[in-house]
Amino acid sequence: MDRVEHDLARTLRTADAFGRRFAGPPRVVWIVLLAVGSALLGVGGAIAAEESRSAREAALIIRRAEVRLASVARRASLSKERLARVERLFRAGVISAHDLTQARAAAEEGAFVRSRLVLELEEVRASKRPHQEDLSAPLVDGRDFVAERLDLDLAEAEKRLVRADESVRAVRRRYEVGATSQTEVAAAELRVGLTRVAVAAIKARIRLRQRFAARSESAERIDLLGMREDAEAARDLGELRLAAARTALTFVERAYAAGLIGPDEVERRKTQVEAAQQEIDLAHVDLKIIALALEKR
Repeated sequence: MDRVEHDLARTLRTADAFGRRFAGPPRVVWIVLLAVGSALLGVGGAIAAEESRSAREAALIIRRAEVRLASVARRASLSKERLARVERLFRAGVISAHDLTQARAAAEEGAFVRSRLVLELEEVRASKRPHQEDLSAPLVDGRDFVAERLDLDLAEAEKRLVRADESVRAVRRRYEVGATSQTEVAAAELRVGLTRVAVAAIKARIRLRQRFAARSESAERIDLLGMREDAEAARDLGELRLAAARTALTFVERAYAAGLIGPDEVERRKTQVEAAQQEIDLAHVDLKIIALALEKR
């Protein structure tokens, strides 16, 4: 369950509400020289130095993206090879359908991350800057990399939702014949809920990007609206986790009362309830901050 929540948190890519990404190499040196009326030769030398520094920065940014892609591509290749082995074992009756499903999910995950990093590298090579996730990010050489990545994110999230729906049905069938616990059913249902929130959040970001492309909203307002969507998704995720944590706490309290488990597990579940509530509270604060900022736009 923790891995699913981590993946979703990453798919949502919630940004710092008031942070701004690195927007390019510093130009302080030659701007200052221009301001104080330096000689033409001095300004030219400063500009040349800046261009050289910018070229080095761009090369490093591109190299970093290449290294990230190479690392992920290797892991994706290994996941694909493992899937082939698991499929052979499944056909031979050695492993279960559940193991096959997990291997397929891992292979699809690896392919998704690799595809996303390919887009990031293409953008970095074209712009000579770190890739941008902001909904107000400009096109790069006529390409809308933000929209392309959002489309990729949505396709992956919808695949995960299909897998989660299939998983919860399978878990319910096992529960009906006594082959699994109610806790496993609750965990499977939580995964479905979390994934649905992720799908809705990505769709909302896609609509906002389209509004920005149509120039119906300013860049600042679009970014704030995107932050609001992220905060609302965080609130919804927190509410799902809170409900699941409270259910789990009820189970362990009963088990503790029956002498089946120790107090440590009860305390751990209480901590999860508190953490989920704090997540919701934080989202509500963020929403109020964003609402105030939107009033000024």
